[in-house]
Amino acid sequence: MGQAGGRPDARPSVQYPLNSTRRSNFPASAASQENIIFDSGQLFSHTDWDAIEATEHAGVTGRALWRTKQFGGLRLRMVDYSAGYLADHWCERGHVLLVLEGSLATELRDGSVVQLVAGQSYEVANNVDPHRSSTTTGARLFIVD
Repeated sequence: MGQAGGRPDARPSVQYPLNSTRRSNFPASAASQENIIFDSGQLFSHTDWDAIEATEHAGVTGRALWRTKQFGGLRLRMVDYSAGYLADHWCERGHVLLVLEGSLATELRDGSVVQLVAGQSYEVANNVDPHRSSTTTGARLFIVD
């Protein structure tokens, strides 16, 4: 069962390559998308985000620290924006973005602004709504693109 506090027992880290017998346990629809999502040769992976070196990206004001992992065709990022951060560009890339801590304002090119707090997300497709982020308080985000 689990340890005290309701946490499950620690299990060893295992990665299953596409050609393993574990693959047969995946639905055909998941395996058929392997060139899109699973082209890294793995169907399962885990990440210790603190172990990934951060790269700094300056904004117009403030800075962003990115911890980035490539997983097949997906780029996964844990991003920390400093208080007062304003992106230095309009982004046209599609994302799924989840605010883990703090608050985030995302301005769309049409002038509308979406305010997000911890536990909220936005999803945007490629080349649809150019957007840029800012935060007065600082924010930690998890982004998939």
